[in-house]
Amino acid sequence: MLDVDRYELTREGRPVRMERIPMDLLILLVREKGRLVSREEIIERLWGKNLFFDSDNSINTAVRKIRNSLGDEAGNPQYVETVLGKGYRFKGNAVIASKVETTRFEAERSRVMLAVLPFENLSGDPGQDYFSDGLSEETIMRLGQMSPRQLGVIARTSSMAYKQTDKSVAQIGRELGVDYVLEGSVRRDGARVRITAQLIRVQDQTHLWAENYDRQLPGMLDIHGEIGAAIADQVKLELMSEERRQLVRNAPRNPEAHDLYLRGRYHYAKFNLFDAQKAVAYFQQATEHDPSFGLAHSGLIDALMVFVLSGDVESNEVSSKAKSAIAQAVRLDPESAEVHTSDSAVKLWLDWDFKGSELAARRAIQLNANYSLAHVHLAHVFSNTGRYDGALSTIQQAMVLDPLSLLGDGVAILDRADLCGEGLPKARHAFRSPRGVRPSVAILRRQLGSTLAGGLCTCSGRGEGESGRVHSSNAGAEERAVRPAV
Repeated sequence: MLDVDRYELTREGRPVRMERIPMDLLILLVREKGRLVSREEIIERLWGKNLFFDSDNSINTAVRKIRNSLGDEAGNPQYVETVLGKGYRFKGNAVIASKVETTRFEAERSRVMLAVLPFENLSGDPGQDYFSDGLSEETIMRLGQMSPRQLGVIARTSSMAYKQTDKSVAQIGRELGVDYVLEGSVRRDGARVRITAQLIRVQDQTHLWAENYDRQLPGMLDIHGEIGAAIADQVKLELMSEERRQLVRNAPRNPEAHDLYLRGRYHYAKFNLFDAQKAVAYFQQATEHDPSFGLAHSGLIDALMVFVLSGDVESNEVSSKAKSAIAQAVRLDPESAEVHTSDSAVKLWLDWDFKGSELAARRAIQLNANYSLAHVHLAHVFSNTGRYDGALSTIQQAMVLDPLSLLGDGVAILDRADLCGEGLPKARHAFRSPRGVRPSVAILRRQLGSTLAGGLCTCSGRGEGESGRVHSSNAGAEERAVRPAV
């Protein structure tokens, strides 16, 4: 019997010992119910993309350990079959003790869950990917803040994993734990834009609604209001007037600034130093075209934080620019969850102002409870101040909204708890995943690890001053020889 929730394999009632990677691979193969899983898919789902290591030996070792644990033979397999040059499939009969959805935390769901898949770029120009991806992200944010009490919306980082996927709506729905999927496409020709959207019910793959929108820029900047209202009607949401206003609140007014902002978000989402530099430049240009565009100031902060989290730039090198930008963003758009989440990041990673970061994160969640990054920042505040139960429950809430990308944050929080002697062993199985850790999360874990090494552990609140700030003993660390220009 394979118990996914307990992360346990038993035979005749007795537990079978298995290491993490073999167990994750076994869960992956069993879930696919006889489907051939390629080595490439195994690498991506267990370790993530763009990671460089001896993957062939790692997979071979994991398969061998699975067979040893199950008493299986490679020459005459009863459970794990090797298809030479292709991959592996599970051919045995395993009993799965719990539901096998991506979402591991069985919170009582009184609300509908929706995933907005990446809008397909039909322009015939890969250079327009930033535009289609940007509209996807904006749709996620607008729908997410529409009525969080009734509608949960999966975060961009998990939805984008299905860009150009060949998976069925049913499979995507199971993996993300959603009731509905919104698919779309974008065709842009100069100033003319055509957006196609359709809403599909996961349970029976019924197409409930579809619409085409033909717009001339800048007329498409308020299109989220129409899409949101249609979705609300189809899934039977009862929207109050204030919730309808959220769909079009503070829509960008300057099409040039908006285009630069979308380019910035596109490069920021890649979460590497090269693209972060491009994102900073685009966000700065957006604020120059429209100084009143609060989200562009917020985006600038997010891009600057990539350098800090990677450890390639000392925090004092970006502090002045980030704090100037956040002051502008909060003044211009005080009702934006994105802005307050950026504010929380500045206070958390630059100032170690845990109290200020917590207040900003809570305000962001109050404005948009579907914004997973706000929950992540709040969880790290709890972790850094010794409130591990709160950290765990908060990161679990975030993982409901962003199930494919937040594994590393959960593990990092548990690592900190272990270091401080407040281990939560019963919770560790919750952060075992066959999907691996994205490179961006790995960067975040390294940053957290460096702060721990620098003496920032605040076990049970120790080390925290009255102001809620803790400063690194590494502040004078040796400068790196090469730094990106920010």
